[in-house]
Amino acid sequence: MELVIEVTDRCHNNCVHCSSNSNASKALFLPVSAIEKAIQDVNPGTVILSGGEPFLHPKIGDIISTIKDLGIKLAVNTCGVFKPLVVPGNIDRIDEIYVSWFGERRDITRFDPPIAFMHPFGFVMNARFFGAKRMWINTVVLGAWQIVDIPEACFHAGLPVHVMRLVDHGRASDMRILPLHAQRAIATTIIDQLDPAKASRRPPAFLCRDRQEVLPDDIERLEAIHPLCKASHSLFPGQCRAGEKRTLLPDGRLIGCVAGKGRDEAIGKFRACD
Repeated sequence: MELVIEVTDRCHNNCVHCSSNSNASKALFLPVSAIEKAIQDVNPGTVILSGGEPFLHPKIGDIISTIKDLGIKLAVNTCGVFKPLVVPGNIDRIDEIYVSWFGERRDITRFDPPIAFMHPFGFVMNARFFGAKRMWINTVVLGAWQIVDIPEACFHAGLPVHVMRLVDHGRASDMRILPLHAQRAIATTIIDQLDPAKASRRPPAFLCRDRQEVLPDDIERLEAIHPLCKASHSLFPGQCRAGEKRTLLPDGRLIGCVAGKGRDEAIGKFRACD
């Protein structure tokens, strides 16, 4: 069983497709005791911390320690835009960190203007300094413009990419979502841009801006990134795993798959892959 814990609904971003209430007048922060109870009830093999922005939770260090002391695999979804020095010292205990990044489109991710936060790349550098190991750039498929932006971000950050389907939930319900076949084609192309075998035949688009040849050090970096690149199971044929997922919301409610948030919970089914 997989348990997603939305530790807070507060976020300094206002991404147009996000399901979180980032403009809440009074932010919700889950107490550690509620997290412990949910883990006891669900007995998950994996816990994913999300939000809002999980690193804004004042007790995020205690939450990480509580989960890892139970021997549970821990992943964190973060938008990587944070106040300096907010990264907890025990970040090295996190098994996987997914840093959300959607490309250089200001109409997609809008920052909270009164507060100066660091860029996702700043988060990556700080997280590495504090001992973080496995990190990915996490992106949903929003449009073809990401085919250049996302691989370029991965290349310069030295990170692989995890490409996911944009699911019809939250604010995404009001967006014009690309057909699944189009999302799949974009996701495949993004990952192909970081494939060293294909780069040797055709330079990736993001490297062609300045030159037409891929240099040996570029190939070496691509070789380090590509093996861990992956696409969400919901982009390719397969059975929906919603039945194996639970979500703990910032208000303490325990529901099914996070993709069902905002839908009628009474039906008891939360399918992300229909």
